Amino acid sequence: MSRYCDLPITSILAAAERWKQRCLTEGLSIFTDLSVWSTSAFDELKRLYIDAPDMGSGNFYDKLKGQLATASDEAKWLAVEVTWVLYLFPAKLIGIQGKRKNLELICSNAGLQLPKDHWALQDKVLSGVGNPGTYFNTGFWVELSYTLLVFRALIRLPREQREAVLQEDDLFVSWIDSLADVLESDKVMNPHNRQARHIFLFLLQPDFHERIASSTQKRNIVKKLANRAGLRPDVGSPSAIDKQLLAIRNHFESVYGTTELDFYRSPLYELWNEEKSLAVEEASSEYMVGQAAGTEPETDAGLDLGAFPRNVIFYGPPGTGKTWTLMNQVLSGGHYVSPAGPHASGEVETRYTFVTFHPSYSYEDLIEGLRPVEVQCADGRTEIQIKTRDGALKALCKRAIADPKKRFALVVDEVNRGNIAKIFGELITLMESDKRLRFDKSGKPKYEPGRSVTLPTSQEFFGIPENVDIYCTMNTADRSIALVDIALRRRFVFRELLPNPGVIAGEQETGSIPSDDDGGRIDLRRLLLVLNARLTVLRGRDACIGHAYFCKVTSIDDLRSTFRDRVIPLLQEYFYEDWEGISLVLAVSGGAKAFVEATQTNLEGLFGPQSREVVKLSEAPVWRIARSLRPDAPDDELFPASSFRALYESVPLAATDLS
Repeated sequence: MSRYCDLPITSILAAAERWKQRCLTEGLSIFTDLSVWSTSAFDELKRLYIDAPDMGSGNFYDKLKGQLATASDEAKWLAVEVTWVLYLFPAKLIGIQGKRKNLELICSNAGLQLPKDHWALQDKVLSGVGNPGTYFNTGFWVELSYTLLVFRALIRLPREQREAVLQEDDLFVSWIDSLADVLESDKVMNPHNRQARHIFLFLLQPDFHERIASSTQKRNIVKKLANRAGLRPDVGSPSAIDKQLLAIRNHFESVYGTTELDFYRSPLYELWNEEKSLAVEEASSEYMVGQAAGTEPETDAGLDLGAFPRNVIFYGPPGTGKTWTLMNQVLSGGHYVSPAGPHASGEVETRYTFVTFHPSYSYEDLIEGLRPVEVQCADGRTEIQIKTRDGALKALCKRAIADPKKRFALVVDEVNRGNIAKIFGELITLMESDKRLRFDKSGKPKYEPGRSVTLPTSQEFFGIPENVDIYCTMNTADRSIALVDIALRRRFVFRELLPNPGVIAGEQETGSIPSDDDGGRIDLRRLLLVLNARLTVLRGRDACIGHAYFCKVTSIDDLRSTFRDRVIPLLQEYFYEDWEGISLVLAVSGGAKAFVEATQTNLEGLFGPQSREVVKLSEAPVWRIARSLRPDAPDDELFPASSFRALYESVPLAATDLS
């Protein structure tokens, strides 16, 4: 059934059921004894929030505070509780503490007190069930508007009709999709594609709908798997897609003989995900190797990296957390780290090797090669001899062969900076999941043809055991993934990590920082969103700016130095000698140039009035970073905070949605 998930979601679905009964059916409240979910409260919130949008400066919470200033307590609590409902779904995009802090902020801004130790604020209720896209954070005002309009329409129905809509899945789907025209007239973008639509389908009808918040992913699953279920793919409407997803699930439950299936987990995930290599599956080793996929669902932090053995490349623009994700979410879990022994007292055993590829990195560094070694002679002398030395991967594989019940990993940072074909050599074949070295019943390796080779230097038999995983990172700004060796692409799963403005904490995890003028706070998340939308149009998605550039920014001085020392130099690399392009990315209201400036030099003074160079250079200005951004700028001439706000305030949020 669709409600199956290896995450702890029982309490979340129970909370959703209580919300459905208490709020949607009875019109009461989650946190108070007031009649919060009422027609009057929804009408009031629509008038104050949707019909009177705040297009000025400030972040979402500052604006909402102003919009709720004259609201009744019922309307204020409704804004809090609708936000709480939306927070039931995301698992990693917004953490548990972040959800609580945001709810507390809305309450304190509205003069309300969020009850302590309330059942609706427990960790098990706010832990989340899935991972919506980053626009759920950056465009939260849209999701909130959609939610208010949907449930306003529901609450206006007579109670008997309302209960019928909530009880029957087909009726609920047809009803919510029938609101599309009305929602379009209220200027809510793409009602069929709103992530909130998919979230509510799962929360209210978890036996019929998947924990998938993406229209694109639902469509891709239907296109890939409908034929396997004996269906003709129908992606003509959202409701048709949802019906086919249910039919596809029923088919595979019959095939695998279990209801415990998840489209984000094996075996279904590999069937529809285009980035997964669909190699022919073979029987595993006779010996129990490593940890079976799925035995520790939290280890990979919901990254859905597929079954073991794994070959995964994390790729994306600079600053998107590729290495951080590997070190903190993949390698730090139980697959590759464990206590060193029963009496180790806090010591841990790490079973991974970290290397960085570069133009000089070679086969000898990774596999084996001849190296000079200092040797102690019998007469006490030392001499230099040339001996075969194991490289990083070979040494790791020896450890894995000696301990086949545990998993090991090779981590290659900046994989595309090395000569991949030269470094891996003949082992490119042995990397494939169905070409890995197996173990017999006693745990000894079986060196079979096609799964092992004879190394040219040592003449030893060698293979990559199936308890070894290979993870790599690749910066797409350095080299497009389209240029990566096709043989490597076929053997790896590619996982793209894009800029995620939602993880930028700013000051006190608000995503914004205070300014040193009277113009209001600076929204770092929206600032990055606008920069990357412009870069995507001008240079492509590979040339974006990662969220890590702004994660440590907590003040206006931090922001100035980040732009001066990190952002603008990166743009100079992206737009080599093209300062007009840089000025477009950093344009403020009306296209004005604030961060960089062009100056006309005194050409006649430099070259003389008759110089030919004067004619050639007369149209070529000299560009530079704005003087007020430089480290030596006087305190009374610091770069104005208003220019940072002007960079994003003049850009409609809808224009940044390039999905």
